[in-house]
Amino acid sequence: MTRLRARSPFRIFLLTVAALVAAVVAGGSACVAQEPSLAIGVSGGDTFGVTWKLFDPDYKRNAYEATVGWTVRDEDAWEFRWMYQRTAHAFQRRGGGRVELYAGAGLRVKLERDPLYGLRTALGVNLVPKEGEFIPEVFIEAAPSRDLSPRPRWSIGLAAGVRWRL
Repeated sequence: MTRLRARSPFRIFLLTVAALVAAVVAGGSACVAQEPSLAIGVSGGDTFGVTWKLFDPDYKRNAYEATVGWTVRDEDAWEFRWMYQRTAHAFQRRGGGRVELYAGAGLRVKLERDPLYGLRTALGVNLVPKEGEFIPEVFIEAAPSRDLSPRPRWSIGLAAGVRWRL
């Protein structure tokens, strides 16, 4: 059996497939993990910037997320990301709040000398410490990305941050 390198294309492909399968499997669950709202905050990791998330009022487990920031992965440049996010499961915490597991898929644009256009998936965890208005949402995610143009390549990014649900 061959051993997978940490950044091998096959491993990144498997992580991407796992994220997409998790999003599809989560579609049949009856748990309601998010209230309809908007969340705005900051993110760090391979991209430092501003992030916002709009929760779908009709399907409470769905959200649309975007991030604009300066990325320090490979060539430093501005990066724009748009992603559909689906909460797979929410665990209620003793004392209030919850921990949410999510999967997402979307697009990314990185403005290097030759701008990169590609796909981005994510597997992550949100910690929502309590219920109510103007509450923080702390998140961490691993995000395999596939740049499609002008030069195809795979990468894995990490992101963490905090958003305030309004």
